[in-house]
Amino acid sequence: MKELKVTTGYEMALAAECSVNGCEVTLDGAVSVAAKKSSLLRSGFAGDMGKGKSLLTLVLLAGLAVKSFYSMEIPSFARIDSGVETHNEFAQELGAENYVPGYREYEAAFAAVYPKQEIRVGVEDCTGYEKPGQTAKSVIYTDHQGTSDDSIYIEENSGAEFCVDVEEEGFYELLLEYIPVTGSDSTVECSILIDKEVPYRELARVCYDRVWTRDTQLSEAGCGLTEQSAWIMGVTYDRERRIVEPLSVYLTKGEHKVSILSLKEPLLLHQIILSQKKQVQEYRCVKGFWDAVGIREIQGKPVVLEAKQVDRASVRTEYPEREETGMAAMPLRTLAHAKEAKRSMIGGGSWDKAGSWFEWEFEVEEAGYYHISLHFCQNYAREGACRKIMLDGAVPFREMERCEFDYGWGWKEDVLADDAGEPYVFYIKGGKHTLRIEAVPGGTESENAGGEQVQPLSIDWIRIAPAGNQKAKK
Repeated sequence: MKELKVTTGYEMALAAECSVNGCEVTLDGAVSVAAKKSSLLRSGFAGDMGKGKSLLTLVLLAGLAVKSFYSMEIPSFARIDSGVETHNEFAQELGAENYVPGYREYEAAFAAVYPKQEIRVGVEDCTGYEKPGQTAKSVIYTDHQGTSDDSIYIEENSGAEFCVDVEEEGFYELLLEYIPVTGSDSTVECSILIDKEVPYRELARVCYDRVWTRDTQLSEAGCGLTEQSAWIMGVTYDRERRIVEPLSVYLTKGEHKVSILSLKEPLLLHQIILSQKKQVQEYRCVKGFWDAVGIREIQGKPVVLEAKQVDRASVRTEYPEREETGMAAMPLRTLAHAKEAKRSMIGGGSWDKAGSWFEWEFEVEEAGYYHISLHFCQNYAREGACRKIMLDGAVPFREMERCEFDYGWGWKEDVLADDAGEPYVFYIKGGKHTLRIEAVPGGTESENAGGEQVQPLSIDWIRIAPAGNQKAKK
């Protein structure tokens, strides 16, 4: 077998992709694979390689970019032609010690330490930029789309490296403050390397959303949305949303290198933020705390949100959907059902992939416990459809990470409740808030399985009602 000539970042990105999808690859070269990896990868992580093949092109670029991060001026990407041999031969050459763990394995390998320190890394901390004929200084922008802060323009198939000084060891969530470059409706996809390595395979390909906001001039036409031109504070998720919470990395005390490599769509990057990993507790713990500090049920007027009047979304929706196009075909339509078919809504086709979300603004007069119910139709999938529920940008308790909507005929209103049918209560302060509903793969096996589909769900309206009300009428 031909030997591999690779850098550490390249090996890690390649192994990450192979461990997810399975591949048959060799590269021309004259040097054998490095025999040693980090202590984490030598600690016994092993797993089954997936089935199928992968082109690997984007991951190869991610790894190749890393080898040039040694000066402010960096040469162009090297060209490497890949051939195809048997996967077994390739796996034997790499060996088990090169296996890249999944996020859950990676997370379990470290102590549960969550520092309170927040680290902000900006343009001044950039130590390398990968683009033919350019340096980091030549791609610093100011006053872009009405902004006045310095930023770095990272083109597709290029990247930048930043120096990070960590004072407290532990898990940090990764956030980017960025603006996607206009011209496409696609999300931004990147690879993230820590100290020139992909620490776990989900970081080989992560995504950052575009944000579409309501255009008041198009409000009469429904949810006409235009792309937001302001800075976006985006948390890091794996592309398939197999992990429902934001991804984090474990950093020891001292200096580290964080590399952002653009795989799909360019972005304008203002800063990287490393913040404390948030721990989402179970409902019983959260409710117990709320009760202990004196939160109680209240009575009052419910708030009803028309689904079509969405304020922000990760997908572009020009017009509200109609039930005829948004719902699955039915063998028979009654007169009553035909009447309801005229409603406008967020239709099943709007949730086209994992991570698609819609967000609404609302206001309540009094702080206290509230119930949240949805008027929806889910006659698409008998196994149910799952959604993540977020209030003010956060999941209120763990059960809302994957909230299931059962299969059924026609439209119905259901309050968000536990398996026994007991409605959940949500503590909401008086004032303005946001509610976000996000499509996520369903089932407890979704983190370990591949190819999960997001099931459709049609929503007509959402009710946020004081928990002390007997029955809130629309």
